[in-house]
Amino acid sequence: MSINWRIAALHLVPPIISTAFISIIFALIHKLSNIEIEATPFSEAQLGATGAFLNMILYISLAFIGGFALYILFRKAKINILKLIFTIFYFFTSFFTLLLLEDEVLIILGIQTINIFIYFLPVFLLAFLITYISMFSKSKNAKKITIIFFSSLMGFLLGISLPILTLTFTLIALSLYDIYSVKKGPIKNIMKTIEENKSQFDELTLSYTSQNIEIGLGDLIFYTALNVRVVINYSIFSILMTFLGIFIGLLITCKLLEKEHMVPGLPLPSLLAITFLFISLLI
Repeated sequence: MSINWRIAALHLVPPIISTAFISIIFALIHKLSNIEIEATPFSEAQLGATGAFLNMILYISLAFIGGFALYILFRKAKINILKLIFTIFYFFTSFFTLLLLEDEVLIILGIQTINIFIYFLPVFLLAFLITYISMFSKSKNAKKITIIFFSSLMGFLLGISLPILTLTFTLIALSLYDIYSVKKGPIKNIMKTIEENKSQFDELTLSYTSQNIEIGLGDLIFYTALNVRVVINYSIFSILMTFLGIFIGLLITCKLLEKEHMVPGLPLPSLLAITFLFISLLI
């Protein structure tokens, strides 16, 4: 079923703006804390573009293997295993990212000692709430809110962990993989399986859903990761240009939805954002 691009944009722009706004707050907290994090197997600082390329090869390989494994589980309708995987993913990602943000806030405030119960309890409860709503709540609006917040957390974690070249190469590679995956690969097959057995997969939150329009969790996360890295490394002009690239790419993607049932959400916004960032650095 085709849909007017303006209607698609009306439903997809708000979560993009919301995740960007929340992630910028997280990025500013990280910047003020002066904590340096590079969680890559190959050091970009030492190996430069070669390290970034090797990191990209590793991440795209993991994406391919993970996508295939998920397809098998969806195809065989292993609902309990899928629930367990996503529950662990939501909880531990939320918990450790919130713990990192709490540490950064304490550093900014100059607080060096804190009661361990007070330290862990709020983070545990918030991570539990995000996980519970995402996996078990029947409220669609509550799920939308948690998807936005979780995407901001996950995007923040990736954005501060991956140096700019690694993130750029990975986004380009994932964009190409996303085209294949949506057209012929795992995502197409997973979505087909979900549509055929919708009642079985209702509780699995894999996307931000509004009426008949969806944007994948991965798309929101990687838009956010790029925003975070640009906020940390570059000027306000580069930040605005990057977001403009994402916004224009999203509008073009919405236009494509008038002719296609399903369109990859990562390529156009990500590639235009990278292009606009590059232009901003040349000006």
